[in-house]
Amino acid sequence: MARGDELRAVMRRHPVGVSVVTVDLEGERLGLTVASLVSVALEPPLVVISVAKQAALHELLREAAGFAVSLLRAEQEPLAQHFARGVPPIALWAGVHVVESARGPLLAGSLGWLECAV
Repeated sequence: MARGDELRAVMRRHPVGVSVVTVDLEGERLGLTVASLVSVALEPPLVVISVAKQAALHELLREAAGFAVSLLRAEQEPLAQHFARGVPPIALWAGVHVVESARGPLLAGSLGWLECAV
């Protein structure tokens, strides 16, 4: 789990950017572009995301013990667009380079990552 100073440092580098939230629940892996990531506390480190109830990711988030967030760089706009489209899960990960984590896949080359517990 991240410390407050680690959360502060990564959020400073990502003031109003776009992120991709991912979850992997027993092999069912989804990701969604969000622009609604907010740091709300440093001790303990807390973030809030907003995901529409009709989004496929919503139910997985409710069932999962956690999720991952990849804070995207400006040059990763194609990834943001990719995860914003409603593509079938099998096609969602084709050609996407990830770093595996306990909370969900992390997008390689991102500005920073968060691994979050629910």
